[in-house]
Amino acid sequence: MKGIFALLLSILMFIPMSVHSLPGEEEAPSNPMPAYLSVTGVVTQVDDYLGVDEALMEGWRYIRIEDENGGPVTLLTTDQTCYTGPKDMKPGDTVAGYYDALAPMILIYPPQHTIKVLAVNLPDSQSVKVDRFSIWSDGPEGFYVSDDGMLAFKVDETTEIRSLHASMFNGNFDGLHLAVIYDISTRSIPAQTTPIAVIVL
Repeated sequence: MKGIFALLLSILMFIPMSVHSLPGEEEAPSNPMPAYLSVTGVVTQVDDYLGVDEALMEGWRYIRIEDENGGPVTLLTTDQTCYTGPKDMKPGDTVAGYYDALAPMILIYPPQHTIKVLAVNLPDSQSVKVDRFSIWSDGPEGFYVSDDGMLAFKVDETTEIRSLHASMFNGNFDGLHLAVIYDISTRSIPAQTTPIAVIVL
């Protein structure tokens, strides 16, 4: 019996240890869940949105698009949607819709997203980042960094600053959800930029 136990013990000694980290070893950092996801495509149809009483709801529309994979997607814009371009869209326009990553989504086909930010015919030279931003404590003074750590910005006198309903905003951006429109940025992580516009959502 002792011989069998000794044999089993010797076998166990040669079995590879678990892949879990040993004490003192660092685990690879995990990327945080993005606050917003996006879908990009070409407008195929724009329809008014009717309420439960069949009344036209001001500012609400269904925007049907063909996404980058050629599939149909419906974007629902509301009176709380922020536009970075013209609100009057037509078939053939290019749009990028940003929606809450944690918002419940109805299981229908084609998929439908309620859009928080809609970029319309954005120039190729420009980009939009929608996220929550905080003071960049370990970065250069005056910068704010996105929660996913991919973009940091600092405003100057050329930056347009406004709130969702186009009123001016003069406070700081710490902890706020923003749409940051920018062109030139560094090739670092996070990329650093002086934005064209900052919209407080």
